[in-house]
Amino acid sequence: MKVADCMTPKPSCLTPDDTLRAAVTLMEAGDFRAVPIALNGKLIGIISDRDIRSSSQKTDTTKVSEIMSRNQICVSPDDSVTKPYE
Repeated sequence: MKVADCMTPKPSCLTPDDTLRAAVTLMEAGDFRAVPIALNGKLIGIISDRDIRSSSQKTDTTKVSEIMSRNQICVSPDDSVTKPYE
């Protein structure tokens, strides 16, 4: 099975300047557990419900860039879902 067979082709994204309130609202509306963070069409991070829950000094106006995870492992849609991490 290829990654393309189980991925979301055009996922909802946030920008680094969006707030945690925007992230929570998007996650609740789409029943998502994580949302990609993009800048100029390029993936720069991801924020998950765990990131939000575990962040200590967070407010609704905290920017997602302050707590998002960076340095994602990326694969191509044509890669096998069993491809080992490189």
